[in-house]
Amino acid sequence: MSAIVILGASALQRPLILAARATGRPVVTLDNVPDNIGHRDADRSHHVSTRDVEGVVAIAIEEEASAVLTACSDVALPAAAAATATLGLVGFDPKTLGSWYPKDRLRQFQKEFGISHPDYVTGRASEGLLRRAQRLEGPIVVKPSDRSGSRGVTRVTPPPAKPGASGM
Repeated sequence: MSAIVILGASALQRPLILAARATGRPVVTLDNVPDNIGHRDADRSHHVSTRDVEGVVAIAIEEEASAVLTACSDVALPAAAAATATLGLVGFDPKTLGSWYPKDRLRQFQKEFGISHPDYVTGRASEGLLRRAQRLEGPIVVKPSDRSGSRGVTRVTPPPAKPGASGM
């Protein structure tokens, strides 16, 4: 019987893993953390990064996947898209996914199509990011565009503006 392959095995993916189990199909989890809780609920697990596109595709083929899914993990989306495209399954088109992953592309997509989104700037500190961020109001959240699970997220409270300073 073909398997449902779930990318990620943390507590965030566990509801998806349990729902997949309820279908009666074998459930296979992929995650680079061997002791993540979701592996316990799977029929089989592989210790591979969900960012390893070629590794995920190879396992999906090996497991004869009928579905390749993830939840709460946008870093796994490129691998899920590649696996579903390779196997001819329903999923994200890898070309379309490139329009809104990673997160900075998503914000640009939202801006272009008039979809509500937080005010943002993107780039590297060496590219004037800090200078451009001065236009943002209130507490600022710094978030890497290609991480998940709140890794690297920092809340920054800017110092009060100096009297007479324009902020730009």
